[in-house]
Amino acid sequence: MKIKLKIFRVQLKLETYRILIGILLMSFSVKAQIPALKNYNQIWTTQSKNASESMPLGGGDIGCNVWVEDGKLYAYISKSGTFDEHNTLLKLGRIKVELTPNPFEENQGFKQELHLEDGYILVSQNDTKVKLWVDVFQPIIHIDVKSKQALELKASYESWRFKNRKVEGRANNANSYKWAPQGDIITYQDSINFNENIVQFYHKNREHTVFDVVVKQQQMESVKDQMMNPLKYLTFGGVLQGKNMIPAGTYNGIYQDTDFKGFSLKSKKPSKIHQVNVYLHTVQNENIDVWKKELNNLTASYKSQEKNTKVWWNNYWKRSFIYTNAKNDSVNQIGQNYQLFRYMLGVNAYGKYPTKFNGGLFTVDPVYTKEDHKFTPDFRNWGGGTMTQQNQRLVYFPMFKSGDFDMLPSQLDYYLTLQKNAELRSQVYWNHKGAAFTEQLENFGLPNPAEYSWKRPKDYDPGMQYNAWLEYQWDTVFEFCKMMLEQQEYAHVDVKKYNGFVLSCLRFFDEHYQYLAKKRGRKALDANGYLVLYPGSVVETYKMAYNANSTISALKVISEKLLQVSSNDLTAEEVDYLRVFQKRIPPLNFREINNQKVLSPAKSWERINNTEAAQLYPVYPWKLYGLGKPDLQVAQNTYFLDEDLLKFRSHVGWKQDNIMAARLGLTDEAAKYTLLKMANSERRFPAFWGPGFDWVPDHNWGGSGMIGMQEMLLQEVDGKLLLFPAWPKHWDVHFKLHAKDNTTVEVKLEKGEIKTLKVTPEHRKKDVLNLLEYSLNDKINLNETN
Repeated sequence: MKIKLKIFRVQLKLETYRILIGILLMSFSVKAQIPALKNYNQIWTTQSKNASESMPLGGGDIGCNVWVEDGKLYAYISKSGTFDEHNTLLKLGRIKVELTPNPFEENQGFKQELHLEDGYILVSQNDTKVKLWVDVFQPIIHIDVKSKQALELKASYESWRFKNRKVEGRANNANSYKWAPQGDIITYQDSINFNENIVQFYHKNREHTVFDVVVKQQQMESVKDQMMNPLKYLTFGGVLQGKNMIPAGTYNGIYQDTDFKGFSLKSKKPSKIHQVNVYLHTVQNENIDVWKKELNNLTASYKSQEKNTKVWWNNYWKRSFIYTNAKNDSVNQIGQNYQLFRYMLGVNAYGKYPTKFNGGLFTVDPVYTKEDHKFTPDFRNWGGGTMTQQNQRLVYFPMFKSGDFDMLPSQLDYYLTLQKNAELRSQVYWNHKGAAFTEQLENFGLPNPAEYSWKRPKDYDPGMQYNAWLEYQWDTVFEFCKMMLEQQEYAHVDVKKYNGFVLSCLRFFDEHYQYLAKKRGRKALDANGYLVLYPGSVVETYKMAYNANSTISALKVISEKLLQVSSNDLTAEEVDYLRVFQKRIPPLNFREINNQKVLSPAKSWERINNTEAAQLYPVYPWKLYGLGKPDLQVAQNTYFLDEDLLKFRSHVGWKQDNIMAARLGLTDEAAKYTLLKMANSERRFPAFWGPGFDWVPDHNWGGSGMIGMQEMLLQEVDGKLLLFPAWPKHWDVHFKLHAKDNTTVEVKLEKGEIKTLKVTPEHRKKDVLNLLEYSLNDKINLNETN
């Protein structure tokens, strides 16, 4: 009996060991698995030191920075299009929530989690949960409190615009005046008051704004009554209210460098459940009663869209993803940060205005970015209503392969509102047709006044910016024309409404450069019948250029796309015009370095002003060179041999070396710069990169990182779907990306082998070409192979 008992005990121990080993193996296999979205949720177990350690939240067109500091919950609130008289993108204020007894008094047991899949933040401790979420379909912020014991709640609206504030020195970099303010610049006081049991707050622009100043500066007054003015009487704000809450007075304080005034509501009695809502509204009307009435209608008729908001976020994540896994934690970070930044883009899905490259809706007190910038939380470098086009395009290009086509109108339709003003510029200054867009562009379609320059020679062309960086840089608008037309190629979106805009942009170059040639001599074209694109600019880098390759590439690609995509919607005269125009586009320029043929920035240029990879623009965004295209070796030579490119190379901010390397099939180079670019930021939230060349969080940093990863995983050339054109074979990945003709490609790569391949529609599976086994020479010869 004792022997049997010993045998049983041994068997029990062995079985226990087998179970334990099994559990350990399972845990190791889980770690080895490619993560899912929930693995990227950000979980913080300690409170934040200050606003710089905030977590992003949002939806629709609202962004919030959420953090808990010293036992109090805070949220900065922002909304698309809240521009003041000087074109500063103002925050709408700060919310503070205090609970008594305070469950967040200590750090022990504290948890703040961003739930990506459902789009909300949950703060919990001591049997109390605070859920913060933003309605995707209505401009409303929700703060829902649940506790096992009854708590008193105080919710406060805090504003630093309770008084007029003079804006001085570098603080003007947040508005359109930048370093050249005209007279005293005042950020005017908001209207803030209790209205029964709510706190009401709004900012109403005056009649006279920076728009009027710029129109006069740039000699456009003769057509002023025809121009779109987005700032006059613009009114924005909202109300703070809560269920069973009443006014609790005001208070004054200082947060970091800014004094503020708080307006508090408190619960009538302790409760286990509290609900606090912030309703926001924007309108452009001289009569403030219109804003009040529409806001009252919103609050009175609102029904919670929590379930629909959850569904929206769930579907958003199903559209597209990139999950990475490797022994190297840096590879895991790029997958995490791809998802986190895409979340940040999703919060302004339906904004009237584009997501700003210099911080989006998530800026905080500027002292956390630059210690000597002791300005209000409204500050961001490079302006609020100023849209720097080379930066903005990097925010929106990733949305094609991520399938976020419903988010594109915020950027693309914005351009349609500017078309009339841009065409009036051509009419007034040069008496010809076409829309004249500049790089540093105000949200009413005129150049930024500081960049235009107040100190100009009297006889200088009034249509020109007197600016060494920006002169003659008109072609960046074509990257948005490309997006307009590619919507049809990718998702079969009807792009008819954009045709006139694209045609107008092309016509400007045609007519303006013939106009300039006739100013210099008798002939409008060169001896071969081509336009003489001089003076020009190769992006913002090679200045006073003759026949810039970036411009030539744009004209070629956009005119061809317009004919391909929209020929049925164009008139016969427009089609004939485009075909004649195409014959006037000069050829690209080349040169030799070390006896190797390379792409040249232009035929000639006079100086270098910036550090962009301008000679590779035929590679990206114009895709005239790359895998599956002729002369790939020429483009690769350019990447490796051009001394300027080698000197400029970097991962910071808007730098695109990761994208160029991916487009050229250079796996090691693409991996190197992607790991650098998409690594965790220096801030608590991993995707709050910057400032780079701009501000924090740097959205063109994240956007260029997304594009590079997408291009490493999937490219499309002449109907072929190229898998892993520049992706390291040993980086496990699970991705789903979009291609042309409503196609999605989902692939799971593990240990160098494709485990899952789903192509929708099914018939496009035959177009897939797996490049994992291709050598660099094979990639160079890919065009001949196809």
